[in-house]
Amino acid sequence: MMPKLKASHSGLYWLIVLAFIGTLTCFPSYAQILNSFDDLDDEEGEYEEENPSIAFLRLRNFRATPTLATDGPDDVDTPLIALTWTNPPDKIIEATAGGVPIYQLALYKSTRDFPTGPLDGIRISLQPGEEAYLDREVQNGVTYYYTLIGDVPDGIPEYILEEYPDYIIGEFPQMRYAKATAGTDAPNMLTASYGYDPFLGEQKAFDLAHTQITIRPVGPPLAPLGEEVKGADYSMYEATVKREVFELPVQRTDAEGGAFTLTPFNRNSLLRLGLGDMRFPFFGVEYDSIYISGNGYIVFDDFFRGLDSNTISIMDLLDLDEVDYNVVDVLDMPNLAGHFMVPRISFLFAWMMFETGGSTWSRMLSDRVVVTFEQSTEWFYDPFYNPTRNTVQAELFYSGEIRITFLQSFVYYGIVGISDGRGTPVDPTQVFDDVEPAYGLTDFYNLTGTPKKLSINPVAPPVVLFGKTAAFTTSAVAPPDIGTPRFTATWSHEGQAPFTDVGDGAGEFYWNTDFNDIGAHTVRVLAQADGMKAYQDVRVIVEEEIVLPSAVDLLLSTNTQNEDPSVSRSIAPGLPLIASYTYYHPYRKQLPMLYEEGLYILYWFRNGQVVSSFTNYLTVPSHVPQPGEKWRFQVTPITVSFLFGKPATSPVVTVLSVPEVNAVTPAQGLTIGGDTVRVSGKYFANPLSVRFGDVPATSMRVISDSELEVITPLHPAGKVTVSVETLDGIGRLVDAFSFVGDEDDEEPGEDDEDAKQRRILGCGSGGRASGSGHAGNMLLAGAAAFILAIGDRRRKIVTK
Repeated sequence: MMPKLKASHSGLYWLIVLAFIGTLTCFPSYAQILNSFDDLDDEEGEYEEENPSIAFLRLRNFRATPTLATDGPDDVDTPLIALTWTNPPDKIIEATAGGVPIYQLALYKSTRDFPTGPLDGIRISLQPGEEAYLDREVQNGVTYYYTLIGDVPDGIPEYILEEYPDYIIGEFPQMRYAKATAGTDAPNMLTASYGYDPFLGEQKAFDLAHTQITIRPVGPPLAPLGEEVKGADYSMYEATVKREVFELPVQRTDAEGGAFTLTPFNRNSLLRLGLGDMRFPFFGVEYDSIYISGNGYIVFDDFFRGLDSNTISIMDLLDLDEVDYNVVDVLDMPNLAGHFMVPRISFLFAWMMFETGGSTWSRMLSDRVVVTFEQSTEWFYDPFYNPTRNTVQAELFYSGEIRITFLQSFVYYGIVGISDGRGTPVDPTQVFDDVEPAYGLTDFYNLTGTPKKLSINPVAPPVVLFGKTAAFTTSAVAPPDIGTPRFTATWSHEGQAPFTDVGDGAGEFYWNTDFNDIGAHTVRVLAQADGMKAYQDVRVIVEEEIVLPSAVDLLLSTNTQNEDPSVSRSIAPGLPLIASYTYYHPYRKQLPMLYEEGLYILYWFRNGQVVSSFTNYLTVPSHVPQPGEKWRFQVTPITVSFLFGKPATSPVVTVLSVPEVNAVTPAQGLTIGGDTVRVSGKYFANPLSVRFGDVPATSMRVISDSELEVITPLHPAGKVTVSVETLDGIGRLVDAFSFVGDEDDEEPGEDDEDAKQRRILGCGSGGRASGSGHAGNMLLAGAAAFILAIGDRRRKIVTK
């Protein structure tokens, strides 16, 4: 039996504690992570329209629950059907116009199909504010279809819309559907709560380690092909369990490929995974994308986007005596009320964290999408000092089958199971007297491993090019001791489906496609055996051979004469960079509405890194490229029909880094050379030589790209230009260094004849050097010559 939904002071305490813990964490904001996902989608060329907000306060939670009367004779179980629902906010129910309630509520009943009004159903009188009805006029074994209609014919008054906008309460009229078979048991809710629920208190401990739960679609089709199922409920599914499981069904990497990482996650955020051409059916609705939460659940709408927690009161959403709960917290924290509020797959709905390790990853296989939480931890179990790791994998087959595999797992507070999104099921005993209880939570661990109903094994949807054969084979999962299932099929294409029952419990689809078959088609396979039925809708995708656009003749020009912009080359600094290319598609002229050029994506790269400020600009201004940088651009062509071509890359230009000499320290040295000098400036990478005038330095050491250390060469006195040569050019600094003698010689002027004579004769003064000094030098030279001559003569005498 489902415990009565109520608030408790202990639950409020824990919510406050959890909120406090959340304020201490250092997660990025929801907007930040949402923007990062949006940016990723933009980079991949995807456009995602913003999801509309979910009308949480609409007419909702309409259920038909079979039960039995307890006030009849002891030997008679009188069948009853309990109808319960939740109306829009009280302000709408209580509002009147001319003394008449503006809100009208009508309930219709039929035994054939869901009625649309009095023409095909019996009306049951209700008051606008009623939220329950016990149908006693039922017969055992008969299925009854109910339609509940809430309407405001003249529209919602403006003063109500100011508090409850239409995106919160939805559009009127609102029609809800439910069905039940009198005298039967209520369907299993396929949900379990573990540890502690803030609203219900203590639940049983988690016991699903090394367990695999499979939830299969069962039963006959409930709607025509291509239409959503009305009144879908838990009777559409059956769960079985397998124990002693020690390995995940899908590995992170195998021969078919590898996974992509989903982390990091943020509180109150959902990560969207698009399914492309595939669809996942859930409670009668097909979805083309799923949204994954870091708290271990999958939903099908981003209910956080656009949700205003100040607009929706927890009192409006849930019948609670306390008002300190936040709607966002209830939706994102493990509790049954939040679990049942939206369509949801809770594979391990708990307050998870990844700061202490663990990861989440996903794989897209031909027949399913796989989501795995590996080695993750829960907030409440001492996550930093003694973490217990949780590894769980959820497989969502495109047939609608769900398989959840738990390895070594433990959580204090958690939810496991599926939700139809109508709201928490209300047990008849909560609103009616003298009736039997109907609902109870599921004990997954003790479920049988043997199915009791017929189902069909998941089929991988065929995806083929037109002209190729699309084929698949089906088989059934049948209870023991029933006959061999027989297969038939219908489809959304023209004519009879090319499907054959091949016997032995198998069926085969085989279709030779052509150009006219391009598109998505649905094949509905039906299996029957001993009165049981099961079906599966298989999508068949026939693709056209897509010819993508291309960008050719990429040119990177600097607008200078005699350059070849089609080749990689070096360019001088101070030039602009100009990108151009030619768009090409072979069908551009024949089908311009499809293949003419639309947008393009152009990125500039500087030294291998994207320069985002120039994205989609064809020109980079001349002051931007700096010496030593390498520039190129990459362009992705796009057709008007949004076909993305492969990126094409331009030639590379390298901005020359001609050396610049700024200073020489010290700025003078002896004429005999050998002085250590540092040359500073720019762009000295890989220098070839350093010259003083025309004479190269005797040695050179590179200190950095802006500084060299050299040894001066032998050089006549005077000022010289110092030059640094690299592969990119030569940089010079005029009169940067002075060579001086031991006693600095100055060259006389051309008109100083006396000085010239004195220098020749070695007397007198010449500049700062004295004549006696010159004479002394000449005497020393003469003495040295005399000694050498005498020495040479002595050697000759000795040898004789």
